[in-house]
Amino acid sequence: MIGAWHAVAASASPSIDPKLPQAMLQGDAVLLSLQLPENYELAYALFAGKVLRLQPLPQPKKRRTNHLSNYHEAVVAAPTDSVPGLYSVKIALLNRHGDAWHFVRQIEIKQKRWGIEHLTVPRKFAELSAQQRRRAKQEKQQIRTAFTQSAKQRLWKTDFQRPVAGKITSPFGIRRRQNNKPRSPHWGTDFRAAVGTPVRATNHGQVLLTGEFFIPGNCVFVDHGNGLITGYSHLDKILVEHKQEVIAGEVIGYSGSSGRVNGPHLHWSAYWKGNMFNPLSLLNLY
Repeated sequence: MIGAWHAVAASASPSIDPKLPQAMLQGDAVLLSLQLPENYELAYALFAGKVLRLQPLPQPKKRRTNHLSNYHEAVVAAPTDSVPGLYSVKIALLNRHGDAWHFVRQIEIKQKRWGIEHLTVPRKFAELSAQQRRRAKQEKQQIRTAFTQSAKQRLWKTDFQRPVAGKITSPFGIRRRQNNKPRSPHWGTDFRAAVGTPVRATNHGQVLLTGEFFIPGNCVFVDHGNGLITGYSHLDKILVEHKQEVIAGEVIGYSGSSGRVNGPHLHWSAYWKGNMFNPLSLLNLY
C-alpha cells in the first residue's frame, strides 16, 4: 500500500470532493472525509508520515452532507513539532479490481502559541530518584506498547464529549517551569475535578489499558480504533477492565489525585497513531 503513494495524479475527478479544513494548528486534530465514487471500496490517506484508512460512518448525520451513501472519514492530527507551512494529504482510492486512483489535498499547519506556566511544588514532586526514573521509563514504554494494539476498525460512533464538566486549569502543550526550572510541556488537558467526580468516556471504544502508574497514577486508556486513543489519568477509582467495551458518556472511573500530583484533577490526553495531540480539538471535528 505505501509503495502506491508514488503515483499521484495531478488532480481529482470533479465527482470527488474531500472535506478537509484549509488550516489547523500544531498539535490539533481535524476530520478528513469523502464520498467514495461508484465501484470504489477503500480509501486511504497519508499524512505526517502516517497511513490510515478512511472508514464508513457508523450512522448517517444529515448535517455533514446531503449525499450520505458510501461516505468515509478519518481523524488526522498535526504533530506538535510540525514546522508551520503547507502540507500534503495524499489520498488513494481502491476499487474492487485492485485499481488505485491517487490525488492530493493540502492543509496549512499554523503556529500554536503555547504559553508558559510557572509552578512551585514541593521538592519531592520536582526531583526523581534513579529508581523512580527507571520505573517511569518502563511504564511509559508499557503504555506505548499498548498503543500499538489499537483496533484497525473505527470504534467511535458519535461526537466526542468532555470527560468532566469542570473548568480547564491547564491547557494542552503549555510550556512549564517548575520551581524556576524548565520541564517537559504539558501534553494533556487538565480539568478541575474534586475527588469522586464521575469521569466519562468521551466516545465509544474499547478499554486498551488500565493500571496504577507512578506519574499518571490510576489510568484508563480507551481505544477508539484506527490509532485514535484517549487517556484519563490521576483517577481515584477505576470502574472498567481491559478489553471492556464502553459507550460515549459511560462512567469509567472517579477523579482523584493518584500519581505524581499535588491535588485532585483529571488529566485528559489524546493520541493519534502514537503521537500526542490536543484532546480538545476532538470536540470540534464537526
